[in-house]
Amino acid sequence: MPRDKPTQNRSPSSEQPSENIVTIVGTGMPTSFEITTTGDIQPAESNAISTMVSGKTAEGAIETGVLRFRFVGEMVNVNLVNRGGLGESAEEPHVHVDYSLADSAAN
Repeated sequence: MPRDKPTQNRSPSSEQPSENIVTIVGTGMPTSFEITTTGDIQPAESNAISTMVSGKTAEGAIETGVLRFRFVGEMVNVNLVNRGGLGESAEEPHVHVDYSLADSAAN
């Protein structure tokens, strides 16, 4: 899955790292996912029952609904595996990354 590398202006390293959000939106197709970041990742909501988070990696499954994860650093990899059917109507979940507003305001 190609992605654009965000342009970021960083303040001195004495500041706390900014927190970012990755959102996965299910499209009705059962799909397994694995997200890897350069820093720690954790569920943004407590209802992420179908996920397992360990350090810099979150993995789980989604069919419908929305899952959000908070992470520090940058997105390294998103791996999606279709567990449903094949065909033209098979659509993988949508993945959206929001890098910190503090970083955006500095640009």
